[in-house]
Amino acid sequence: MPESTTVTPDYTIANNSHVFMHCGPLGPEIDDIGNDLYMTTSGSCQSHWNKNGNKTEHVTGRWDETSGYNITQEQDIARTITAVNGDIHINADFGDIYLKARNIYIETTGDKPNGCFLVSANGHMILAGADEVKVASGTNLCLIGKSKITLVGSQLISSGKFIDSGPVSSADFISSLMAGNFQALIDGMLQSCK
Repeated sequence: MPESTTVTPDYTIANNSHVFMHCGPLGPEIDDIGNDLYMTTSGSCQSHWNKNGNKTEHVTGRWDETSGYNITQEQDIARTITAVNGDIHINADFGDIYLKARNIYIETTGDKPNGCFLVSANGHMILAGADEVKVASGTNLCLIGKSKITLVGSQLISSGKFIDSGPVSSADFISSLMAGNFQALIDGMLQSCK
């Protein structure tokens, strides 16, 4: 919308028991916070657009959004959230976040030192695949289990050679693995993952 050179007076669009909707300053007794449009409902839900381009919404109960009823699989996209600049934060400090889809793709594209995918959990972290799970690294892969590392399978296949990296030599690695003595293995990995 082009900027107007004339000053337009504030205007109340609606003010009844259901909704209050106002354009312009919210009142002479308070400092102008740059209000363009303010709306509040009888359920204490609020939407607020500012002259600086910010928008704030407060919903006191549940907020549902649905789209894509007439979208075909060829058209594919039913909802887009784009931040041209800046971050996107999704917080549920006292709740859970559920993502459910046919497939989920996560990609990072930043140049070093960015481009990282970081996951942290206070409790269990479970990665399970009904078919196959692959973990790949472009350079080094570091696996640390401060208490123990358990590998379970009908076969243990290794491609490559074991290199002496301090307390974990190839012979020590095999003997520790077969004997279930993982402490030496962990100690060596902790040193190599620094």
